[in-house]
Amino acid sequence: MDFLVLTDIHDEWTHFEEMFRLTSRMDGAIFLGDLMQFGEVSSESLHNFKKIRETARWMIAVPGNGPLPEVIQYLTNLGINIHGSSEQYEDIGFFGVGGVSDPVTLILELRDYFKNEQPKVIDLHPKSIETLKVFGVLIEDESFVVEDWSENEVRGLDRYHSPFEHTEDEIYQFLSMAYEPIREFPYRVLISHVPPYEFGMNSELPEGISTGSKAITRFIEEKKPSIVLSGHYHRYHEFTINDVLCIVVPAVKDGYYSILHFDSDSGRFSISTQKFA
Repeated sequence: MDFLVLTDIHDEWTHFEEMFRLTSRMDGAIFLGDLMQFGEVSSESLHNFKKIRETARWMIAVPGNGPLPEVIQYLTNLGINIHGSSEQYEDIGFFGVGGVSDPVTLILELRDYFKNEQPKVIDLHPKSIETLKVFGVLIEDESFVVEDWSENEVRGLDRYHSPFEHTEDEIYQFLSMAYEPIREFPYRVLISHVPPYEFGMNSELPEGISTGSKAITRFIEEKKPSIVLSGHYHRYHEFTINDVLCIVVPAVKDGYYSILHFDSDSGRFSISTQKFA
């Protein structure tokens, strides 16, 4: 069986007709959040996404980090929002959490990591270097240097807050609630907007270091779902946590879609990512 996986549309409907056709051919559709631009409501996106929902034989979704409350309610009214809940497709249990971790806490923890762990400098994308610089982390003489910040600079981080964000404890609680009804299913798929946290430096990550959720990582370590699907990074990335495959799928906004395939004979999941025509 095959499921169309979409994430991070951000009001980009250039490939709507192809999305529509792909949806009609699949067993179901999975949306991983951020339908619209940050903190906005677009009538075009409401209209087009509803058409995709009406075309899909089966569909689930979680909100991203950018939606206003009315957009989250819109997903709920469509009957597809599984933030903190679960849905079944045959003998597969899907459970989900939307939003992101509190970004201010994340940035402060990131600064502490570079200050205390003093990781080796790796080859980073120029955009990653610029982002770290905004967070007060510089590269000097082949070492990471963390700038001292005043109280005003720390308070200035409030501008990075998202409309839909949670503490790590809340994320764990949402997952626990969502997981309970499907815990005995032979196949369990965790879907989230924010990816799980990865330890250490990695040049494939947007900032060179994970900005994912530590609560999701902890949950994966404890419950060992069959596979994990996430969005948010706007790029393809895969890694494992205790042998559990975690896939970050790239953004529709950048011209990508993915297909989750389940082979019922082997009980294995796989995913392919392609560009729209």
